Amino acid sequence: MKRTSMILACGIVAGLAASSIAQDSSIFYDVRDNATSAGTGVGGQLIGTAVWPYTNGQNPVAGGGNSADRFGTAAVNAGQRGAGNVLRLNPVQVSGFHALANPNGAGSGWPNYDADTNAATGRLWLYLSVNDDLSGTGDVISSIGLDHNITNGPNLVTARNGIGAVAFTMFNDATVAAQAGGSPATPWNGVVNGASNLATPPSVLGSKAVRVPVTTGPAYAASLGIQPNAGLYRIGQLRVTAGTRNCTQRSANLHVDNSTYTLKASVNNLLCTRVFQSGGDAVENISMGYDPYVANGTFGTLDAAVSGSVVGTSAAPDAAIQIRLRGDFNGDGNVNALDGGPFAAAITVGSPAIPSAKQSQFYIADFTNDRKVNALDGGAFSKAITASLTCP
Repeated sequence: MKRTSMILACGIVAGLAASSIAQDSSIFYDVRDNATSAGTGVGGQLIGTAVWPYTNGQNPVAGGGNSADRFGTAAVNAGQRGAGNVLRLNPVQVSGFHALANPNGAGSGWPNYDADTNAATGRLWLYLSVNDDLSGTGDVISSIGLDHNITNGPNLVTARNGIGAVAFTMFNDATVAAQAGGSPATPWNGVVNGASNLATPPSVLGSKAVRVPVTTGPAYAASLGIQPNAGLYRIGQLRVTAGTRNCTQRSANLHVDNSTYTLKASVNNLLCTRVFQSGGDAVENISMGYDPYVANGTFGTLDAAVSGSVVGTSAAPDAAIQIRLRGDFNGDGNVNALDGGPFAAAITVGSPAIPSAKQSQFYIADFTNDRKVNALDGGAFSKAITASLTCP
C-alpha cells in the first residue's frame, strides 16, 4: 500500500505541531491474528514467525497468473509481514457442503480462523506499524481515514465465483495495542466503521478514527494515543463473505482466475495524520502494504512510499481474495478425479511432522483444520467430489 501525509490544524491545543503518519509507517492486511501461536489449524498465526504453512511465504510463480499455484510457492519472506495477505474462501454451495463441520465437509477446514464452521466467510486484519519521526517529539497518530477498495483481479475477464458481502470494523479497545506494549487501552476518541458501497465486487468506504491527545488542563498527553512502537497495532478487521458458486466456464485455471479479486487501501477525506508535542515534519509518507502478485525476490517488500497528503487509492495491490472450492486443485471450478493426483501430492508434503506444503495446498486439502494434509482428509475430499456434482 502507500503512505499518507496530512497537516492537521492545531487550533484545539496551542503548541501542537501537526503532521502525517511518520516516515516509513505502514498499514497492511493479513489473515493472521498475530496472537495465536498454539493449536492445530488455528495456530501459527504470529507475524514474523516462520511456522507452517507460512514457511513457504506467499511468493507466486512468475507468469503463473492466478492459477492453482499462483500463491505460496517459495520460501520468500516466510512468515513475515506480507506472507498472509491472500484470503481464500469457499463459495456458497446449494448442497451446504461449505458449512459442514469437519471431517465431513469444508466448513471448518484450514484456515478456520474465524471459528464459525462456514468456509464461505473469513477476515483480513488491518495492521498499523508506526516508526518514530525524528523531526519532532511526542508524536501520536491523530487520525486514520481509509477506504477498502475491492476490484477485479489482474486476470479476471468475466467474474465467476463472486464476493457476496463485505464489512469493516475499526477497533477501539485494548486489542489494538496488545502486540505493541498494551497501551493505550482506548486509542481513539471516536471511530466510524464505514459501509459497503454494494458494488460488484463490493468495497467498504469511510472507515475513520480520530485521537486528540489532550487531557484535562488542557495538557498534551501522548500516552492517550498510538505512538511509535516496534510492535504492530491491530486497528481493524475486514470481514468477507463469498457469494454463491458459479458453474460456468469451468476449465482449468480460468475459473479461479475469474474468481480472484484485488484489495487496495486508499486514503479518504479524513486523511491519516500524526501530531507532535514539539517540532514535527509537515510532509509525511506512508506505505500501504505488500503486493500479493509480485513474483520475484522483492516479494515481501513494502510498496513504494508516496505523499499522504493526496486522497487516493494505492497504486499497487495490497491483498487478494480468492473464491475457490476446497478440493479444486486445477482451478476449473470442479472437484473431480482430475484433482486426485494433486491431492495425493499434497499429502506427500503436508503429512510430515513439519509439513512443507504450500498455503494453497493447505486451503484446498486440509479439511480437518489440523495444519496437516493426510489420510484423515481423504473422506472429506471424496465428499467434496460428490458435492461438486450439484451446481451451484
